Amino acid sequence: MRISIASDVPTGSGLSSSAALELSIAYALLAHASVAIDSPGEIAKLCQLAEHEFAGMPCGIMDQLVSASGVRGSAALIDCRTETVEHVRLPDADRAVFVLFDSGVKHTNTSGAYALRRAACESASAKLGVRALRDVHDPDAAIADRTLDQSQRQAVRHVVSENRRVLRFRDVLASGRLDLAGECMNMSHRSLSEVYRVSCPELDQLAEICVDTPGTLGARMTGGGFGGWVIALIEAKHQADVVRTVAGRYGSVRGGAPAAHRRVVPSAGARVIPINAG
Repeated sequence: MRISIASDVPTGSGLSSSAALELSIAYALLAHASVAIDSPGEIAKLCQLAEHEFAGMPCGIMDQLVSASGVRGSAALIDCRTETVEHVRLPDADRAVFVLFDSGVKHTNTSGAYALRRAACESASAKLGVRALRDVHDPDAAIADRTLDQSQRQAVRHVVSENRRVLRFRDVLASGRLDLAGECMNMSHRSLSEVYRVSCPELDQLAEICVDTPGTLGARMTGGGFGGWVIALIEAKHQADVVRTVAGRYGSVRGGAPAAHRRVVPSAGARVIPINAG
């Protein structure tokens, strides 16, 4: 095949551009070969395998699965063990919006730091005798286990608390408590930065500027970390003021132009769009 690619997803930004590309090409190849795979999960796993074997990136299934099964207007709550997806309705655009801000630091998952974090999770699970850290029910006791090294303890602390935050985020969205949803995002960023150590000074500074700006409900880094973008949940009525203030302040402290930003709207996943000949 000869393939032409057009995209508005910034590369090296931590916005899952590789997964989006993998899923798009997979669907194009299947359509060209007249092969049907009805399960988004099956296609996602094939793309994950390509990431592992071709790119050498030991990623999970999240990026590929959300690219395969996204639903307009909803977040995707993914159980990575069962590979099931629960679609969670996000607030209407007249209440709150999600806006991305660019830290200006190029993100990469292939530098080895991502693999080290994954290895810490896997080795900690093995020492604790559980299949995965999600199965740790008493994190305090686990962290006190003397067989764990510092990186393994930090992995336990972050993963267990983050899993709980994800479920709380779903529940508070359902109840309409956007203030509590923002609080979950703030706590998530602190844990990613201070405990799991996958942030960087620029991301931390940008998230702090977001949180300190009136009208912002919450903010956290998005993607694999070590650079990329911060995502902020902003009250719709304050969107213009928040975007102008955050982009300007971060640009000033970085000694350059205002930070790049874009509003994001959850939409449908990868699919074939036929073009009628003639």
